[in-house]
Amino acid sequence: MKTIQERTGALRQAMLGAGLGAYLVPTADPHGSEYVSLHDQARAYFTGFTGSAGTLLLTREEALLFTDSRYFLQAEKELAGSGIRLMKEGVPGYPTLGETIQMALGAEGQLGLDGRCTSLEQARALGGGRVVDIDLVSPLWEGRPELCHAPAFLLEERLAGRSGADKLRALREHMAQEGARAFLLTDLMDCAWLLNLRGGDIPHTPVLRMFILVEAAELYIFAQEQSLAPVADYCRGLGAELRPYEEIRPFLARYGRGDLILTSRGVSFSLGGALEAAGALPRESPWPALARSVKNPGELAAIREAHRKDGAVMVRFLRWLDEEGAQGGYDEGAVARKLDEMRRAAGCLDISFDTISGYGENAAIVHYHAPETGGKPLQPRGLLLVDSGGQWPGATTDITRTVALGPISPAERTHFTLVLRAMLALMEARFPWGTDGSHLDMLARQPLWEKGLDYGHGTGHGVGAMLSVHEDPVRIRFGLKNTPAFQPGMIVSDEPGLYFAGAYGIRTENLLECVECPGGMLGFRPLTLVPIDRAALDPAQMTPGEVQALDAYHARVYSELAPLLEGEDLLFLEQATRAL
Repeated sequence: MKTIQERTGALRQAMLGAGLGAYLVPTADPHGSEYVSLHDQARAYFTGFTGSAGTLLLTREEALLFTDSRYFLQAEKELAGSGIRLMKEGVPGYPTLGETIQMALGAEGQLGLDGRCTSLEQARALGGGRVVDIDLVSPLWEGRPELCHAPAFLLEERLAGRSGADKLRALREHMAQEGARAFLLTDLMDCAWLLNLRGGDIPHTPVLRMFILVEAAELYIFAQEQSLAPVADYCRGLGAELRPYEEIRPFLARYGRGDLILTSRGVSFSLGGALEAAGALPRESPWPALARSVKNPGELAAIREAHRKDGAVMVRFLRWLDEEGAQGGYDEGAVARKLDEMRRAAGCLDISFDTISGYGENAAIVHYHAPETGGKPLQPRGLLLVDSGGQWPGATTDITRTVALGPISPAERTHFTLVLRAMLALMEARFPWGTDGSHLDMLARQPLWEKGLDYGHGTGHGVGAMLSVHEDPVRIRFGLKNTPAFQPGMIVSDEPGLYFAGAYGIRTENLLECVECPGGMLGFRPLTLVPIDRAALDPAQMTPGEVQALDAYHARVYSELAPLLEGEDLLFLEQATRAL
């Protein structure tokens, strides 16, 4: 097995042999997915950094890993001894990826990249007209995992809330309004949502690799035959012609200028080049992403039911943690596996991402993942952060709870209370129609800002309906542009946090459903139904309104979950949801 330095060295030699000034290895697949299959995790193979976001840039002199604040601590650990330099995105003093590329290329150099796994927009922004579409990764990746072609399945209409035929009609109406001949769907979430199909080609995200082309009277699906086999008759019933996945690029030659619209995540550099060659560079449309972000009544019913089941699992887990897990003998990884097992035993189809279980200083690593063996042992003191979720029939859940395993310091208690106050501030917000996530972010941060504190990640992200746990375009983060205004039926996370390197981390996360409130304003209704750890809280540091809001939340948690629990689990719930 080659070392990281040997891998990057071989890649640099291939880069120099191709006459390139720099080579880019993003965290991406041909569909612009946030989470990618093992086959597409080239950046992780060449750097050893396992975070879900990051970009490797190889120049003639050095290897650089660009990532954001969620991963700074993790990247520092995983890159140690690799010879790769960490570039902290958004931190003063660090040049941007684009600036670094321009310095590396100079006046004459060229930037190489795999055009299938980089968007046309990003490639042009980074390299201008000096981009070379070349795959240097595949020949050098020893033991590369094979592409997964799991069998697709049909999501029941009662869970999807609308038929695939109905969604196709709506998309074709949008195409007619835009005067387009065809709509190209490249985003796997859009593809799965449009046809009510699910699969297993990306870990913990139930989608299948495919492209969809919709015309006024034709439907083309480009996917692996073995994946579509179980749903082939259903697809043909929608009028689809099934074609091999690899045929998408040459197929695009049939279109001319103005013919095509595509999903707003964009087109890859490779497909964009094919469209440009045909004079058919397309327009972008957010329609599919916006349509799936507003959940319909059928989807919402499935989502609410899933959160009740998920909440019951979490109560059983928290009781186990309180009575056994916190008493020693378990490490972080064992705790994560225990929760995963409890979810699956309750009927959860899969977890929605790798469970984060961080104890003590490891909780300060925002997306920390405990090793299979050798994780930090739990002790009956301090704070444990657990961020987890499940893929239930028709729904995706995501919840974070930080719990006290025993005595905690006054600082830990104060910071826990501050994070809760921040979470409640967003959960209880009322706002007018037309408000987007860039406006709401400061509501959650205000209690922390008052103490001179902040966190480096966003406050909220959209969540799919048995799709990705991170769903565009809904976001809550200051400074974002082109985020959609909230509408009833949108789902977003509410997850402020505080992180102190080398000491501890705290995050509290609920999923919220946007609803219309009395008087015509908008607000949020919690979907997540899990107690907040009262043992880590200091009610004296809360306002009367915040105490009332937490008591009301806990009363609802008890009301919704009590019918699903019994015995010791029900007694634990009663104690955990008592009024302050």
